[in-house]
Amino acid sequence: MPAPGSSVNPSSTRKPRRDALFLNEDADRDLDVIWDYIAADNVDAADRWIGKLFDASDAIGHTPGIGHKREDLTAYPVLFWPVGALP
Repeated sequence: MPAPGSSVNPSSTRKPRRDALFLNEDADRDLDVIWDYIAADNVDAADRWIGKLFDASDAIGHTPGIGHKREDLTAYPVLFWPVGALP
């Protein structure tokens, strides 16, 4: 915490929360489409699959840097984290 009277904004010195996942509208819609597609055959499987995606997001959020590069797919500096095969 900055000293009293400091010009540093206290909120800018806080570490970002890693226990919350924020989805933009497109991502939220994509998850709905995925759930609907799987749920057409099996609602429980759809729930489990979306749960796996959120579990993977939590793991990535709590352990930044996990994953592996896929230079065969992209030259961008991104890491991939497998979730599993679709049901």
